[in-house]
Amino acid sequence: MNNLGSDSGYFVTATILENDVTMLVDSGANVSILSKETVENFPYALKPEMFPVQTSLVSVTGEKIPFLEKTEIEICIGTQKIIHTVS
Repeated sequence: MNNLGSDSGYFVTATILENDVTMLVDSGANVSILSKETVENFPYALKPEMFPVQTSLVSVTGEKIPFLEKTEIEICIGTQKIIHTVS
């Protein structure tokens, strides 16, 4: 596991659908957010079914950021594996 600490947060390298992804650890988050580009790079044969959502995130600046879709996937960090909702 690669822990990348910086002034902007604590990052880890996780494996999602056979892809290594650098993720910000947010212990207070209910969901994990992946960029559209990250999801598009997943192997087509491994992509889970995505479900449309009508919700958005409100950033610390008050900006509304819409979620496009959501699903549940396995995220592996080191030897730990969890099933987690991602949008």
